Amino acid sequence: MLADTEHIFDLLLGTLAERRPQEGPGELLARMVQEYATRRRPAVPRKEPEELSAATRLVLTTPALQAKGLYLMMDLQRRIAGELMKAFPGRLDPITAAAMTGALIGAIQQASLASVELGRSQDELWEAARHGLGIALHGLLSVRPDTGAP
Repeated sequence: MLADTEHIFDLLLGTLAERRPQEGPGELLARMVQEYATRRRPAVPRKEPEELSAATRLVLTTPALQAKGLYLMMDLQRRIAGELMKAFPGRLDPITAAAMTGALIGAIQQASLASVELGRSQDELWEAARHGLGIALHGLLSVRPDTGAP
């Protein structure tokens, strides 16, 4: 479940290192998620809703797994924010990068979790993640690298 975390992190962070010239921070984060889904989704074994629910319950109710999951999510967000700052040197402040990253990861994670808790299928889980991305992007796309922090 948590075994291939570094591979997942590498997929996500690799996209950030390849920013396109006219891409803003929101567009780069969106592309990161979309490219990850395109590469990762075919490699994820098919699971029934009961299996997804059981795995989620295990992580959410086992203190050691809960702590590890929280640590990994915080580490991922910190690393994404750092790479986002590298992609926009001197033009994106640390607070904005952290807020954008938290909004994105939080929206996707919580939408996905809600889908699993509702007993939905794996395809519906991917759709929930896409929906979370869309919700996060409405705010993220308004941030341009030259706007700075509020």
